[in-house]
Amino acid sequence: MMDLDYDFMISDLPTVVAGLPKTLMLTFWSMLFAMAMAVVFGGLILSRIAILRQSVIIINTFIKGVPLTVQLLFCYYAVPYIAKSFNGFLGYQYDPRHIPYFAAAVFALAANFGAYITDVVVSSMHAVDRGQYEGQMPSE
Repeated sequence: MMDLDYDFMISDLPTVVAGLPKTLMLTFWSMLFAMAMAVVFGGLILSRIAILRQSVIIINTFIKGVPLTVQLLFCYYAVPYIAKSFNGFLGYQYDPRHIPYFAAAVFALAANFGAYITDVVVSSMHAVDRGQYEGQMPSE
């Protein structure tokens, strides 16, 4: 049976606390972009334009089907080379060897969490009864 090494945990506490601000910033920005993505994707899924609805459903299902680790690796290694094709666009010089880890992590986490939150947005809108849409405020 394995016992917890409390001495190691206590000695490593300063390292954990030192990383806490960056972790909280990563969480904040990822959730902010995930919520924005979820509202936009949810609105598109609820729209009456069939091609948009089906496209977003396919993208959303694909994102949810790919593990987060693969998405993190994709965002850090592949997205920069895709973005390299825009080198010189509007005067922006791009070097894919020096991308920030933080931006890649925010992008991947936001996409992953946003895909799941999209389902929450859509199911929340479907849960509203039709009569609540049609109801009007009483006139005074």
